[in-house]
Amino acid sequence: MRMNIVFKKKCMFMVTIALILAITISPLSSVFANGDIGSAAVYVANNNSYAVTAEGEVYSWGVNQHGKLGIGRDDLSDEGRAVIPEKIPNFTNVKTLATGSDHIIALKNDGTVWGWGRNNMGQLGQGHTEPHFISPVQISGLDNVKEIYAGNNFSMVVKTDGTVYSWGLQENGRLGQGEISENILVPTQIEGLTNVVSLAVGNGHVLALKENGTVWAWGETKLGKIGNGTVGVNKEDGEWSPVELASLQNIKTIIAGNEHSFAIDNKGQVFGWGNNHRGQLGIGDTEDRSTPVLVQPITDLAPKKLGVGGNFSFAILDDGSAWTWGDNGHGRLGAADQVSTDPAEAFSIVPVRVVNIEFTEGDYLEGVIQIASRNNHVVALLNDGTVVAWGANQHGQAGDGFTTPAQLEPALTEIPKLFTVKEVVIDNNDSAIAKEAQAGHQLPNTAGDNYNLLMVGTLLLVVAGTMSFWQKRKVASKELV
Repeated sequence: MRMNIVFKKKCMFMVTIALILAITISPLSSVFANGDIGSAAVYVANNNSYAVTAEGEVYSWGVNQHGKLGIGRDDLSDEGRAVIPEKIPNFTNVKTLATGSDHIIALKNDGTVWGWGRNNMGQLGQGHTEPHFISPVQISGLDNVKEIYAGNNFSMVVKTDGTVYSWGLQENGRLGQGEISENILVPTQIEGLTNVVSLAVGNGHVLALKENGTVWAWGETKLGKIGNGTVGVNKEDGEWSPVELASLQNIKTIIAGNEHSFAIDNKGQVFGWGNNHRGQLGIGDTEDRSTPVLVQPITDLAPKKLGVGGNFSFAILDDGSAWTWGDNGHGRLGAADQVSTDPAEAFSIVPVRVVNIEFTEGDYLEGVIQIASRNNHVVALLNDGTVVAWGANQHGQAGDGFTTPAQLEPALTEIPKLFTVKEVVIDNNDSAIAKEAQAGHQLPNTAGDNYNLLMVGTLLLVVAGTMSFWQKRKVASKELV
């Protein structure tokens, strides 16, 4: 009888230990399996970059021209750069950033919008054109903001009610406010444009996606970049109010680069238009398109994510591989010796796969969940939180602690792993930190595998302990006899 009681107590003890281990390990494995990346992302701007942490703090590095690092330092020369990230002081609770040519817009979790950097065209929405702000300033008159956007000396927001507000440089109609000659210095609603889900903002042209899947465009028409068939002769030529791109229907995603654009419909078909001098549309030639055309090679690639930089494009596939095509100046394709770097031949009209991190085994980069670029360099976020960069790095905009004219293959940056970073942003000229990672992206479930191994081990210990106890019980029984 006494032996049965002891046996039951030991078994209960073993089970209790197993349960404690299961409860303790399971939540941790869930955290690591999901990566806890939230909205971690990378962005790019003009020769500098930014990172937003999970706590809403902002880090910046690269050139401080026009005060666009936002760190309050008044060294605005080209030499006033930071090759190691510096935190913007007294600026927290940031949700997302948008980077223009030389100015930055920030949306806080409380719905307020802030900006810093260049303001010579009123792009910071302060009601005047004081040349620059070296620290963030609030942009008044905005509430219920859903998304923020920044282009070449202008800014835009989409509100939760589907309305759009714009301000800054009015050149070639990029603000969508009709034929007015003056810049707009405060956020102003674009009349008649409603039910907007999202925007895609290029240097001088804008696309708007409506709830019904239609696409509208306005701004600079040079090289056919807005897609309505109009090809402007001069940079000043433009469409001053939104016009519908009637050939595009049932669209789910819009992307705008400096001079070329893409749209993806609900069947996964990719359409492209605009500048194609370097094969950036991925059609297989170098002829410009002034209206949207089906891009079959990229449709066949079946990109999970599609993006654009300076005269080149990139895609992330379901398997985590990264592909690029178009201009390879400064090695922005990340293709190493797959594509020439000679200026006359430095482009690819077909997608090439991005090679692996330098000094690392394996031929190609894997586990990519985000890519961002604006002009000449690229930053990518991997599924283990690592950030890598390639392309132009003459100002330290890649964040790897060095300055080199061209980084031909991905290099590890000095940015900490982004498990707890919400966003990394880069200003306009050459940086890349993308805004594409969303909460649904998950790391490989290695932690889950570890958890399973630990649980199996725990159960084995319980079984071994039980068997050992029974063995001792048999011995004790024989001694009693």
